[in-house]
Amino acid sequence: MSDQQPGWDPHPVPRDLRGAPGAAHVLGMIAIGLLAVLLAPIAVPVIIWIRLRDRRG
Repeated sequence: MSDQQPGWDPHPVPRDLRGAPGAAHVLGMIAIGLLAVLLAPIAVPVIIWIRLRDRRG
């Protein structure tokens, strides 16, 4: 166990996640995060309004 290299990775990245597909995956995750942040100010009041409306009726 002590003969491992300092940069040794027990879980190497699959070949299809290297380069452009990996970058596209990361950019997609960032885009989803930005959409969630941008839509939250709209979604939160709508959810609160729906819950208050359901309690009244």
